[in-house]
Amino acid sequence: MRMRLAVAAIVLLGAVAAATAQPYPTQPIRIFHNYAPGGGVDVTLRELAQKLTDTGWPQVVVENRPSAAGTLASIATKQAKPDGHTLLLADLTFHAVSVSMIADLPYDPIKDFAPITRLWTFPSILAVPSGHPANSVNELVAHARSAAGGLSYASQGPGSGGQILGAMLQKATGAPMTHVPYRGPAPAIVDLVAGRVDFIYASYASLRQHVDSGRLKMLAISSKQRIKELPELPTMTDAGYPDVYLDVWFGLVGRLVCPSRSWGLSANGPWRSCMRAR
Repeated sequence: MRMRLAVAAIVLLGAVAAATAQPYPTQPIRIFHNYAPGGGVDVTLRELAQKLTDTGWPQVVVENRPSAAGTLASIATKQAKPDGHTLLLADLTFHAVSVSMIADLPYDPIKDFAPITRLWTFPSILAVPSGHPANSVNELVAHARSAAGGLSYASQGPGSGGQILGAMLQKATGAPMTHVPYRGPAPAIVDLVAGRVDFIYASYASLRQHVDSGRLKMLAISSKQRIKELPELPTMTDAGYPDVYLDVWFGLVGRLVCPSRSWGLSANGPWRSCMRAR
């Protein structure tokens, strides 16, 4: 449902542009994102791109720009021509947290980009390798307290939902835990399956194939309530940690085409004025 609504909102962008006698799109669309190939974000975004192409748009190309700081996709979008044909997958990490983490961030999430639509939000799953001795959150915490050096947890990168949730768990328990950042969920999960790190908070889409194959096991979910798709999976609140809660959000933004804070998708909104100004 969220995917259908997102497609409808993005297609509406083209309809509004057409109403101003400015045809859109007139060439292939590029969507940059900051994550490595193969993860849940990458897979879902490519599904969205295919659905947009199926509506009759020119080719929609997804381009991965992972990096240590995780800003290459944002920079590439900022440097692109502001004609609406280069878009960016914005999210909690690179459009909210990075502002506080990187002193000289080479872009301004508010001034340099115009919001188009929210795409999806999701809770994260706390998962461990199948051979890990912990079978619950409390057992994981006990193991962190007893193991020499504590436990290590992987994340999708600095400032990611995985790092934030891991830090929340560490703060809530006081147990020793070491953060190990990766360039996206895919390489992090590879090391988790191999047992090189102890646990991760990641999307179900990223973890599912490894859970189904028995290589990973799920301990809890970061949502406030249990979800119908995984009714037996306890929440962090069920485990006794109600403050370890986070929904990761993703949305689509583009380069500003005029000095406006929002493209707006109504026929009389800022987007119409921007098109006229061009």
